[in-house]
Amino acid sequence: MLVENFLAHAPAGRPPEPQLAQALDALLARARAAWPQLHLDEIAFVEWLAPRAKGALATLPVDELFLAWACARSDGNAAQVLDARYLTRLGSAIGRVDPSPDFLEEVLQQLRAKLLAGASPRIATYDGAGPLMSWLRAAAVRTALNARRPGAREVAADDAALEALPLSGPDPELAAVRGQHRAVFSEAFQAALATLTPRERNLLRLQAIDALPLGAIGRMYGVNKSTVSRWLARVHEAVLSATREALARRLSLDEPALESLLRAMRSSLELSVARLLGPAEP
Repeated sequence: MLVENFLAHAPAGRPPEPQLAQALDALLARARAAWPQLHLDEIAFVEWLAPRAKGALATLPVDELFLAWACARSDGNAAQVLDARYLTRLGSAIGRVDPSPDFLEEVLQQLRAKLLAGASPRIATYDGAGPLMSWLRAAAVRTALNARRPGAREVAADDAALEALPLSGPDPELAAVRGQHRAVFSEAFQAALATLTPRERNLLRLQAIDALPLGAIGRMYGVNKSTVSRWLARVHEAVLSATREALARRLSLDEPALESLLRAMRSSLELSVARLLGPAEP
């Protein structure tokens, strides 16, 4: 069955491989030996591998292709291996663009999202034509250069974005207060977002803009969705608390009015984050 599945998915005109069954068995044995902690679905892996097998099977970097395949299938163990063995070694490449620790963390989080998130994660495009480390290094540098572009890391809250904030919602009294203190609201909310770490900002982007389910975000970080839920809850509370403190200092509102504004913010925090932060880097 492995031979039949391989031939059905191999490139047209591929030269015949002598003793194909034995070659496939040897390939799978190498994959298992490289990453014994990862689950290997032989048929699915062979079908995925076949279009990438343009030369002799023995020459394929099957260990790195197996890891890429497992990551593309949202295997949490594979994501942890990729992070520990590869992504953590990209600091020097990213540092040539910007050596600051915050920038490094920001780019790595964006790269994780780019590689592992969504229905078609970018890691699935790795074809084994060169070392995985070189392929990842190029992706990291591209992501870092994009992150340095004006507005790529944070989107300014201009008037158009402010109109979409929850504080401009249907309550006429709230809308009037918001309109009266437009600049204060903008500064308070952006200042609250600025207190977040790069990982916290990226978590909000992944949830609010990319609309990833908690389970998918968890697989990117090697944790379960309950942990992601707790992380996001803490981030939401941190943003709201910091915003509330700034508003309380700047506005002459009584406690009920201030709490009404914060409840309105809480009801659609995701929209605010989407407008103010912009998308995570692809």
